[in-house]
Amino acid sequence: MMLYSSGRLSLGVGDGMIRVWNLNSPPGVSAMTQYWQGIKSKVTAVSRENIKHSR
Repeated sequence: MMLYSSGRLSLGVGDGMIRVWNLNSPPGVSAMTQYWQGIKSKVTAVSRENIKHSR
């Protein structure tokens, strides 16, 4: 499953991990984050929730 939103590409490929790439990162900067803790089975869908951060 793949989701593109706000310059980020999220990908779940059934290996129990979700990978998120920040497509706005400058060249040469690691732009991928992996999420795996608490995922107990294959990832079959990804979605995005809008969260407002206060500054």
